[in-house]
Amino acid sequence: GMVLLKNEGGLLPFKKGVNLAVVGPHAGSQRDLFESYKGDQLCMDKTYSCIQTVGSVFTELNCNASTAVEVGLDTFGEEVYEGSYKAALAAAEGADQIVLALGIGNQNEYETGDRTTINLPGLQEQLAMDILALEKPTVLVLVNGGAIAIENIAPKAKAIVEAFYPGRRAGEALFGAIYGDSNRFGKLPMTIYESNFVNEQSM
Repeated sequence: GMVLLKNEGGLLPFKKGVNLAVVGPHAGSQRDLFESYKGDQLCMDKTYSCIQTVGSVFTELNCNASTAVEVGLDTFGEEVYEGSYKAALAAAEGADQIVLALGIGNQNEYETGDRTTINLPGLQEQLAMDILALEKPTVLVLVNGGAIAIENIAPKAKAIVEAFYPGRRAGEALFGAIYGDSNRFGKLPMTIYESNFVNEQSM
């Protein structure tokens, strides 16, 4: 169900075995890889304990090359711990390729709980801008259910993958897509508007 929104200059697929940084709130997500109706995708103990994060899967599959994983922010765009934003930037600075995994999760949107904006929350857009300013090969991965407005980021990002809520094997699916092991991208089932749309139209 993923969509390749942009691949300027054929940046993707990435090369395996290259020093990599996987950064952003969804580098370490487990619960937030699922939508609200997760059903039988849970682990045997009815938790998310067996769900591999995107960062852990990329670490395993990156052909023994260095892979740094730093979440930096939570899905509200707030620092996970003091200095975590800087840690994410440092990981990106030390890498040759970057997977920037941003978006929202089940605490941002849920049944009876709607968002009032479609922007990336908090400092997530700033993190994207800071990392893209490094001008290193970077793919922006969006994890979300409802639309996310990225009009400020899109012109600067050379590769963008819309992953929606990719589920229990998200890491494998994303790695295969980004590194060219699979090519199963679809098309958007909805229009993604700019952030001011919610102010121009009655919601």
